[in-house]
Amino acid sequence: MFRPLDEVQADLQHLEDRCQTVVASAWADYAEQHRALRWQYNVPRVQAVLLHQYMENWARSLFVDEPSITMPPPGSQLFFLDYRHKYIIKPRKLNHDFTVANNSTRLALDFVEQDDGQLALDSMPEPVTNLHLGYLLNATRSAMISAHIVCPNGVAGYRWEWTLRAPDVGSEPIRLPAPDTGPRARPKEVEPPAAEERQDASGS
Repeated sequence: MFRPLDEVQADLQHLEDRCQTVVASAWADYAEQHRALRWQYNVPRVQAVLLHQYMENWARSLFVDEPSITMPPPGSQLFFLDYRHKYIIKPRKLNHDFTVANNSTRLALDFVEQDDGQLALDSMPEPVTNLHLGYLLNATRSAMISAHIVCPNGVAGYRWEWTLRAPDVGSEPIRLPAPDTGPRARPKEVEPPAAEERQDASGS
């Protein structure tokens, strides 16, 4: 079920700082832990998996005592924030058109193709609105540009996006150390053993 941006902001405004911190701190952890091995961990899928794990870790830490939020137990295959059974919020890497790259599973498609025509009956629970908590990276994936909450809209892309306050943690690009252009140290030369030592080693 789609809900308008102003309603979502009114409901979640008190959580904005923590949502932004989840994203920004996940990037800071990624930059710190994998700075020296950027060539290995900057592969898009590997980078997205690592950032998702860092986002989950921060979300569990920041929302553990928030009464309005429930989360799956640690070790669950899926992770999300459930706000009062009204919003399901998944951490995701965003494309620059605010869509996400999904495997074409029924579960993933159901999440982004949320049905706007569901009937809300008094005898039934209120339909939930599915949201993505995500981030945009620069062209080289070396810096985080911004953090967002996005309402997905199936093949149409997205219904709206909410840009969270500009991150002030971890927004610096990953900078690799400059290559050493000085003279290389020559390998240590090992003197061959003297003739007497060779004879002693051979037992003769």
